[in-house]
Amino acid sequence: MRVTVFRDYPEEGFTSMEVYADNLIGALKERKLSPEIKEYLPLNSLSKKLGYLNLKTRFFFRYFIYPIFALFHQGEINHVIDQTYGHLVYFLNHKKTVVTVHDLDVLRLKFLEWKTPRDKIIRRAYLFSVSGLRKAAKIIAVSSDTKNDLIRFLKIPPKKIEIIPEGVEPIFKEIKDKNRLIKIRKKYCLPEKFILHVGTCWANKNIEGILEVFSELIKNKELGDLFLVKVGSDWT
Repeated sequence: MRVTVFRDYPEEGFTSMEVYADNLIGALKERKLSPEIKEYLPLNSLSKKLGYLNLKTRFFFRYFIYPIFALFHQGEINHVIDQTYGHLVYFLNHKKTVVTVHDLDVLRLKFLEWKTPRDKIIRRAYLFSVSGLRKAAKIIAVSSDTKNDLIRFLKIPPKKIEIIPEGVEPIFKEIKDKNRLIKIRKKYCLPEKFILHVGTCWANKNIEGILEVFSELIKNKELGDLFLVKVGSDWT
């Protein structure tokens, strides 16, 4: 059985989707669950050269180039690894297509604003993509909340949704070597006590909410000197 995994364009800047795809493909190959695992992304070398120069270029590759090429590169099972590429289901054999949905924040978060014409175009494109999820044979939701959002906002039957949480790589584990911790703290100029936030500053990350919670925490004198450390790209 041939499984084709349809990846995101790296130029989109969705690093987490790159990690998810790499680990999914690696796990499938390692466990030999299928005799042939194929990953597909059309004209990737060209997209890298163009570097997604602007919104028009990004949309051209995502909504025109990708669907047309995907039509001719299907497997016996198709796996779209990101709901923002859900529109591919319209062009694939939907009876053999699975989509992983990581979140539906654009539909769920009421504080998101879409004021500019550019914002409105992005939102309409997103709605078009996730509407394709209704046609998928199966949907993988990474949490029960995501499953509930699929049912609530897209009216997808619960029986089509499987909850499979995203895994944690072995490198993420508690470091007990104090000398190593000291070296890391010095290397990155980290304070003694801090809260770490990893992610972009996009509106759906609710940075304002994080700052509000942090402001309440530092009022607690029992916690001592507490800092907020943020890492992550602000690519838009």
